[in-house]
Amino acid sequence: PGSIFSFHIETRENIPALINTIRARNWTVSIAISPQTPLEHLEPFLSDVQQVLVMSVNPGFSGQQFIEDTYSRIAHVEQMRRTRKLHYAIAIDGGINSTTIAKAAQAGATQFAVAQGIFGAADPLIALSCLSDLADCV
Repeated sequence: PGSIFSFHIETRENIPALINTIRARNWTVSIAISPQTPLEHLEPFLSDVQQVLVMSVNPGFSGQQFIEDTYSRIAHVEQMRRTRKLHYAIAIDGGINSTTIAKAAQAGATQFAVAQGIFGAADPLIALSCLSDLADCV
């Protein structure tokens, strides 16, 4: 427990077998989705995961600008969770900073992967504390 294994829905490999392998290792099953991929691709797997990771930048490298459409995507993933009475966490990765974190939390994100928002700051510890406070204000 404590380990999260995230894979991208776009791999289109044998996803049920992958989920079973992750679960057999007692890891948290996390399915990531890129900004351009329709959210409906997640639907067959939502009851089998503990986390949905909504990418708010195109995967590949740090420092990209947050894609504004991500807020509505998070809200849609939250709506799918509520409608189906599921319990997965909604995580977000990419472009998280003091401007984007509170709005992402308001949309339904509860977990945040942050790189530049912390490590690009003059004082990473203060940045982490401020971002945490902003995410908790919702």
